[in-house]
Amino acid sequence: MSGDHAEWPQAFLGKPYQLKGLNDVIRRALAARQSKDALLKNLGEAMY
Repeated sequence: MSGDHAEWPQAFLGKPYQLKGLNDVIRRALAARQSKDALLKNLGEAMY
């Protein structure tokens, strides 16, 4: 994955993968995204 990208992958899932592994990776990525969004919201509110 060379080049400039706005966002890099949040997790790596090797193939072949099990359904449980896929589920775990998706849950972690979503939780990280929600934490990031909440942090950005709090920072925005603190600036005003």
